[in-house]
Amino acid sequence: MARLLMMAGAVLSLLTGCSLAPAVNRDALAYFKANDLATNQVILLNILLAKDRAPLHFSELADIHGSLSVSVTSATALPFGPVSQPPGLQAATETPGFTITSAPTFDINSLDTEDFINGIMTPISPETAAFFLNEGLDPRMVLMLLAQGILVPNQDEMFLNAPDSTRHACFTSPGSVPLRISTTGPSGCDKAKDESEYFGFLNTLDHIGAVYPVAVSLPGKDVGKPIRLDSLRDIKMAAAIDPSKFRLRQITTGPHRGLYQFARPPQGAIILCGEANAEPGMYDMPPSQPGVVEGLLTDDDPSPLTVPKNSCDPAADPSATSVNIGVDPGTFIIKLRSTAELVTYIGRVLALQDRLTQNDGVAQCITLQIQYRVPPYRDTCAPGGALFDLQTKPGRNPSGLNVTYQGQTWYVPAAAPDDTSIQPTATSYDHSLETMAIISLLLNQNKSAKDISKTANVQLVP
Repeated sequence: MARLLMMAGAVLSLLTGCSLAPAVNRDALAYFKANDLATNQVILLNILLAKDRAPLHFSELADIHGSLSVSVTSATALPFGPVSQPPGLQAATETPGFTITSAPTFDINSLDTEDFINGIMTPISPETAAFFLNEGLDPRMVLMLLAQGILVPNQDEMFLNAPDSTRHACFTSPGSVPLRISTTGPSGCDKAKDESEYFGFLNTLDHIGAVYPVAVSLPGKDVGKPIRLDSLRDIKMAAAIDPSKFRLRQITTGPHRGLYQFARPPQGAIILCGEANAEPGMYDMPPSQPGVVEGLLTDDDPSPLTVPKNSCDPAADPSATSVNIGVDPGTFIIKLRSTAELVTYIGRVLALQDRLTQNDGVAQCITLQIQYRVPPYRDTCAPGGALFDLQTKPGRNPSGLNVTYQGQTWYVPAAAPDDTSIQPTATSYDHSLETMAIISLLLNQNKSAKDISKTANVQLVP
């Protein structure tokens, strides 16, 4: 009997060890999938809230605690009865059994903290925008998402990337770069072709063509006149200056030898260089000139910046003249928006698409290849290329991401075109999932370590 029980225990131990590992792996993977789905649904929910101009709130699964409860059972049947009964008729039997029960728990933390809100309300840095441009994403999509506005030469104001703008952009002819902004409606355009400011921005962006980012380092610049430091008051004043904004150096040569000079420290900037279009018809306008300085990315006031003319092509003549971005013809300055503005922007794009659809009777989308040369200057959603779209039905190519809002389920379409026989290209596939991915990365950039979901803790309960 003792030997029988020992053998049963060994079998149970072996059975438990073989079965526990798959259960742990399966549950841990399920926890991570649940966390990813919840995070994406929070983003999608906030986009729908922004569509209706409702307050935005961000939260996240902070911790997921997994527990596996292992229950072992054993049933033993022993022979009993008259001793004279043949022992072969009744044999002792051992029936082992065990079950594994999973009971996960989770914590939800609100991200509406001071640090997080300040972070998502701060303009996106030019370096971050350059990261997305360098990832091979369509530059039009990146600039449509991240640009708050664009400033072109001879303009006092930016063309704002704002779907709800009531201002108008004035054109000399359809398809041309807007001349100026009118605040008095179409009548303020002096009988020239007019369009809403938002489509004026998109039209300007459409003329840019393909661009790629380049980091440049510019030398410091002297500020003011040379000064003396001959009193304690002057020394204290110099010591109180922020070294990240100004530096003080002593002049060692020339007529001002011995005096001191304030100077701005060397600064870095991200400029946009022209690139030949890799795909014919990818952009509406003719290809850009390769290796030419065209634009500047900034998270500050859109002030002109002078850079060497060979900044995009170091192999060019080093003695070439400079380019004054924002002043010279053909150049522009892109002012970057914040992450919070991006979420709101996508919501307002959805609202604009709803209004256009109601007016035209056909589903309308903001796409990456809006045609401005021929009325009605809009694109339907059918050909693909939508910046962001939601569907009330799963459709032929559902992405698997959806959320219920106000009693209705909204689905994010997959990147594949409706006609799966067509090879997806930059102008045919839906960009909704790409947009979601960019928003997710930007939100994660503003989370502190305590906000990031931890690996599931697995506790074995015997």
